[in-house]
Parts: sequence; C-alpha cells; structure tokens
Amino acid sequence: MVQELDNIMDDIECFMTTIKECNERLSPNPLSITEHIDLMIENEKLLKKHGFLDRINALNELRKKTLIKSADHSSRVMKMAELGPVKDNIK
Repeated sequence: MVQELDNIMDDIECFMTTIKECNERLSPNPLSITEHIDLMIENEKLLKKHGFLDRINALNELRKKTLIKSADHSSRVMKMAELGPVKDNIK
C-alpha cells in the first residue's frame, strides 16, 4: 500500500511538471507547482469526500518534495549565476 502510494505520488509529480511546462508555454505567469498543490488541498478540504484526509496528507507530502526540489533548483541556478557565463570552445 505504501509503495503504491509512493508510485502514485511520483506519477502526480510528473503530471504536475508536465502541466507546469504547458502552462509556461501558454501564459506568462502560471501558478507554480506548489500553488497548484495548494489549490488541490483546498479543494479536498471543501469537498470532504471519502478519504479526503488521506489525499490531503499525500498532497502535503508531495508539496514538501516540490519545495525541496524547487529550493535545490534555485540554489543550482544561483551557483551557476555566480560562476558567470559558460564559454563555448566551438569554432
């Protein structure tokens, strides 16, 4: 059951990344993945369908992973900016 939930969360994360990429192509200021997850959590709280607490817990875990990846990506971008432009050796 735990492994199945982890697989589902990985699938959701992949889908959210795809949605983000599509949104970036369609509009200049799309919601971040974290903001999408927050909306999904709020929707679960409003609807309160059977099993909503489990879904909220899973979405919160996904949100944590997303924040960690986002922070990691931001730090890598900052490090690359500190290094300056990369020069090509192509002639």
